[in-house]
Amino acid sequence: MPIGAAAQSADQPSGPITIEDSAAQDAAIAIRIRDIMGELDGFDDITVTVSSGIVTLRGNTLDAPSTQRLNDLVGRVEGVVAIENGVTETTD
Repeated sequence: MPIGAAAQSADQPSGPITIEDSAAQDAAIAIRIRDIMGELDGFDDITVTVSSGIVTLRGNTLDAPSTQRLNDLVGRVEGVVAIENGVTETTD
């Protein structure tokens, strides 16, 4: 297994996956993540979408630790099944 694949799976939420899937639940997850990011510095340029519990993140952060911190936070939100993190580091 490539090293990157092992590292990526370690960042994913663990625990049971619910059999319920709804647009209302996806919206609640997205709102909660946006609310959390709004209270923290460095996540102003991040967009969040959620479909079937899969969170997709896009945008830029100032450094790699912020991107990892974002993964850690999102993984703790109830109902998150997986994280597709497309956030990139920028020095702008």
